[in-house]
Amino acid sequence: TSRIIECEEVWSLGDDSGWLMVEKDDMTVISIWPYRSMAAECTQGAYSECHPISVSLEHFVYGLLKQCQDNDIMLDVNPAPGESGYQVTAAALYEVLEGMMETGSYFIEG
Repeated sequence: TSRIIECEEVWSLGDDSGWLMVEKDDMTVISIWPYRSMAAECTQGAYSECHPISVSLEHFVYGLLKQCQDNDIMLDVNPAPGESGYQVTAAALYEVLEGMMETGSYFIEG
């Protein structure tokens, strides 16, 4: 999650109709990554028609995570091609990201 904070954007896969949602173990899941290149690596096989799509960190945290929570959509963080990443609820991810944003701990000094 710290990489998402540092990059200030969130990437997923999708098409012209929006972000890709898949059914896994009776759950609706959206995969997310901090980098476009990581999302692009997963555009193969069943997802070859998809492309990386990004949103700002603020829009993701304060808009999309609320929608995910309201619709019981899980997030799969940093999956690799053919493998799941870290699955987390929208509410739990919101708490982590919002807390990091409020404290300003995501700024990189240097």
